[in-house]
Amino acid sequence: MSCETRGVPAAFGGSEYAMGAEQRGPRRPILRYYVPPEQRDEHLRELIETCRQVGAREVLLFSSPAYSPEAIFIGEEALKVRMEHLHTCARWIREAGLIFSLNVFVTLGHIHVPQHEVERFGFRRQIDADGRPAAHPVLDPSCPRLREYQSRLYEAYADLEPRLMYVDDDFGVRLGNCFHADRLQRFAELFGCNPDRDVIKSLMYSVDRATVIGARRLMRTLVTSDLREMADILRQAAHSRDPRIRLGLMY
Repeated sequence: MSCETRGVPAAFGGSEYAMGAEQRGPRRPILRYYVPPEQRDEHLRELIETCRQVGAREVLLFSSPAYSPEAIFIGEEALKVRMEHLHTCARWIREAGLIFSLNVFVTLGHIHVPQHEVERFGFRRQIDADGRPAAHPVLDPSCPRLREYQSRLYEAYADLEPRLMYVDDDFGVRLGNCFHADRLQRFAELFGCNPDRDVIKSLMYSVDRATVIGARRLMRTLVTSDLREMADILRQAAHSRDPRIRLGLMY
């Protein structure tokens, strides 16, 4: 069990928390924890007692185990089992007088997604400047199938009615991992160059300062646009079930 006192980051699409710390008041302790299905009741009793001991009023429950050999991306039947488990956890937490929130793990795959899962769902991996699959995060937010999958997942999680839904800290694309062919094509159309990866790599790492600044600015704009579009999709999915839910980014 890990007890963390965290500030609440600004939610996607604007939030009451997107203000200065001096306006927000004291930070609230939130207990971030994963409850496994095995010995669930025992873990929940320990969780609730720990909240009482440390003065935490809110539980940020992991949606699935972190850094586990279990499947990361799952089908409909496995999701039903997971949701039954999470509904039970949410009920215990609320009946104990605590606030229930959810840490969605994962969104862009974090540090590892097995190749068979990528192929099963048809996801795009982030690609580095040398054409190799990227690590942490591993999936590209521009992927239509990933967006569709996560939209359905966030809708399901919203049925739990958490106060907050945190997207985990895998929600990003490093500049060195932005070389997926789809994004390179968009880059080339706007920059006026060949969409070949080596050509765009040479622009982004050019010795000419003006070229580097222009190329990296455009690539950051494209990446930001992809992330913003996916964030909008996740927010809309959650709010289609419960518009009171606040979405935020774990960091």
